[in-house]
Amino acid sequence: MELENNNNDFLALPQNLKLNEYNPDWARYLTLKYQNSSDCSDEYSKVKIDLLYNKIIPIYPKIDDSTKKWFGSWEALLSNDNNETYSSSMLMVFSNTIDDDYGEWRVLWHDTIEGLDDGNYPEGVSDSKLDEIFSGSWFSKIHSFLNQNS
Repeated sequence: MELENNNNDFLALPQNLKLNEYNPDWARYLTLKYQNSSDCSDEYSKVKIDLLYNKIIPIYPKIDDSTKKWFGSWEALLSNDNNETYSSSMLMVFSNTIDDDYGEWRVLWHDTIEGLDDGNYPEGVSDSKLDEIFSGSWFSKIHSFLNQNS
């Protein structure tokens, strides 16, 4: 079922941010849990992406504040060092259910895929395959795109 765009319920990814090598059969939804603050504290912001339809889904769709709506936090900053290439730690949560915040499989990332946090890779997925698909510059571009278009 494709999401309908009612009251800005999603933001379509531009062509340059679509993950053409990713197979949505592995998991339809990806939640990126960014380290949020410039001082590397324990606060995080999130971005949820529908990888089947290449759309960013709001974390809190009913909230008027765009930062809280799209990032799930009141402040969603990347440190200056992370604006071009995100190199802080991240948890990548993969699921097939839009409201699943824990994920069917989860991956740790810090400059490279560091392996599974929980769950099992689907057939065809490995650390090296994910490293081919995802990059620090892509994570930074997703964050920047959302900040500029939300």
